[in-house]
Amino acid sequence: MKGDVVGRIQKRLYELGYYEQDITEYYGPFTRDAIKAFQKALGMLPTGIADEATQKALFAEDAPIYSEDNSLMNDEDYQIDEPEQEQTEEEKKQEEEIPVIAESVGIASLSMN
Repeated sequence: MKGDVVGRIQKRLYELGYYEQDITEYYGPFTRDAIKAFQKALGMLPTGIADEATQKALFAEDAPIYSEDNSLMNDEDYQIDEPEQEQTEEEKKQEEEIPVIAESVGIASLSMN
């Protein structure tokens, strides 16, 4: 989804502090996450969809301003849980034998020369 309506939504989210990106008029992941955080602040189910009810609340004079309390980063639903499991000696040995070339927040990459 893209266009002038998306641009107005992004601008309003920016004014309220939920959106920190450029106004692109493209409804991508940054806009979706900003809508989710806004919906969370309203006590709505954070779907990331700017439906009629969400847009009405977004453009209301008393629309909630962003705060850390409604950040998605603090939401249990958005946290990655890593189960704590005991490794066997064989699993530890195998893990040590696998070289890690580069890691970045859950993404591993390999560069060939």
